[in-house]
Amino acid sequence: PEITVYDLTQVSGISGQPIAANPNALFLVGKEMNGYNIVYDGICEELRLQPNFNFTPIDEFIARRATFIPKWDISQGWQPFALPFTAVRPLGYLCQRVTSISSSAIAQQEFVDTLSAYTPYMVMTCDNSPIEASDVPISVGAVSGPDTIPSFHAVVSAICADDKTLVYAYDEENSTQYFTRAEEGDRIEPFTAII
Repeated sequence: PEITVYDLTQVSGISGQPIAANPNALFLVGKEMNGYNIVYDGICEELRLQPNFNFTPIDEFIARRATFIPKWDISQGWQPFALPFTAVRPLGYLCQRVTSISSSAIAQQEFVDTLSAYTPYMVMTCDNSPIEASDVPISVGAVSGPDTIPSFHAVVSAICADDKTLVYAYDEENSTQYFTRAEEGDRIEPFTAII
């Protein structure tokens, strides 16, 4: 498992940006300092997140500037996605909130301009522009967003699939998108959504 939080509140002599194997790791510090993913007194001046690495805060805080740096496979069209903070849809993105699921497919969805925290969406874009927000609260744990339907779940920290988990799939040969049963125990990557 990846380490997601380093408690450095009692450590002295830290003079630069702490580095971790997990680029989404948070650093709790006991004095103000410059850098990203550093939390002091409930404030993170700059939160930077990227896909495929866990993000699991242990205390709530405010991110003065929050950025998710995606690595979309643009050839796949629509992709499931979830964030731990609320953001406005960036230019060049199409974002849909799923409103109904039928067995292994999305039955209904609606376009949105605001992406709520811990709420699953389907997104499509032609580039990897970052998703940014200012002065956003970051919650502890993966709480469901206000617009979440019970059968479509946001994932912001990796989980293991069970025998009922459905994950997004793309058939490149036929250019079709669907949800398929994951193998039990498969790693479900962070910042996605599952049925």
